[in-house]
Amino acid sequence: MIALDRELVQRFAPALQRPTLAALFSIEREILDTLRPSLEHSVSHAKLGWWSDELERLALRRPAHPSAVALARVAYAQSRSAPDLRALAEHASVALACIAFVDRTELQTHLRHWAHSVFRELATLGATTSSADPRHLPIAERLAARAGPAIREVELLFAFERHARAGRVYIPIEPDQVAIWTAQPLGDTQRRQLNERLAELEAELAAAVAEVPAPARAGLASAIVWARLAERTARLTRGAASLRGELGRMEPLRRTIRAWQVAVRALQGAA
Repeated sequence: MIALDRELVQRFAPALQRPTLAALFSIEREILDTLRPSLEHSVSHAKLGWWSDELERLALRRPAHPSAVALARVAYAQSRSAPDLRALAEHASVALACIAFVDRTELQTHLRHWAHSVFRELATLGATTSSADPRHLPIAERLAARAGPAIREVELLFAFERHARAGRVYIPIEPDQVAIWTAQPLGDTQRRQLNERLAELEAELAAAVAEVPAPARAGLASAIVWARLAERTARLTRGAASLRGELGRMEPLRRTIRAWQVAVRALQGAA
């Protein structure tokens, strides 16, 4: 689902934004690949260390990786600062360490690291292209701050059981509750708690999109598509038999149609 949603966001983005999104998603994919279970831990740390350095170089407009070079070139052409994706490396670092989140504040910080890097870059891209209205940039920033953490949390809860099996539990817990939340299948109480959170996230995403004024929707079409897909994921996950990150056979087609519908409406300035 994660890869599919990014493919759909890129496919239905305005043409001028697609090469930049391809580079952005390539970097995210490389960094999140450090969490792959089949990688030896030392290899994961070495790869993540290299990418941490590369994101520092990108912020200084001295990147080496082709995707980072592409992002720097776009920023230079638009006379804006190079993308600051350094928080993405911090997001991956915390996940790699399998740190338990003892309260909502800690978890929100983790989610904001992803949102402030990947989703913020995507959202603000739509407000900084040559044809964009500069007055839409604050709108893009607000959408990124509100919808970004919710999108990432939905993605993580969608595959909650798979992440828990790897030692990453994406809900605030006390240390003595780890065994309860890593048990598979989850208990009824735990599943009910996750469903309640998914319902909250679904409502939050709907509200975040509704807050975007009509004149700004065309430029923010990519961000709106992603938020609507995450909203759908939250709804489907609440009714799923398991939280292992699995899609039904027809879901890829349904998501493609949904992404197209949302993109068309956004480009028309509609909700």
